[in-house]
Amino acid sequence: MKEHTPELPICRTERFISEYKVPPKDAPALVDDRATADLLDHAAEAGGDKATLAKHFLSFWSRRANERGQTVAGLGVPAGHLAELATLQASRKINATAAAQVADALLGRRDAAGATTPSPAKLAEELGLPAKPGRGRDRGVGERGAGEEREGGTRRHFEPEEAAGVARFLVGQ
Repeated sequence: MKEHTPELPICRTERFISEYKVPPKDAPALVDDRATADLLDHAAEAGGDKATLAKHFLSFWSRRANERGQTVAGLGVPAGHLAELATLQASRKINATAAAQVADALLGRRDAAGATTPSPAKLAEELGLPAKPGRGRDRGVGERGAGEEREGGTRRHFEPEEAAGVARFLVGQ
């Protein structure tokens, strides 16, 4: 009988805090809707990074659901897609901004049956969003630090004086 009894909200909240590294003040937002909490668990079971999944659920997935007057589960994004998107970010193949863009694309791309298609990795590629490695920072395409410039698809580093000039120019904008 215990295996058929749903997890109580208080127990689930405590588990989300410990397993998903959710701040205690945010955990109830994930537990309030049972279908959304179940979806989060299913996405983790599908291989998604738990901490990244929780951040996604609390940020852009909640925002998109609120804009549509739905729950996160009501958005209809499959657990496998949620897991894949979280894994792309956790493995630093895309950054958080790119993950939100892929989420928007997922919601905008539905087949005749209403299922989301294609996969997050394919969408990221189509959108030109794979992250480029960047000196320990999580930067994606189009995100450059002061002192960097693209030349013919390669990264060129400015000399310190040039970088200072670029920084002054950008601050003056």
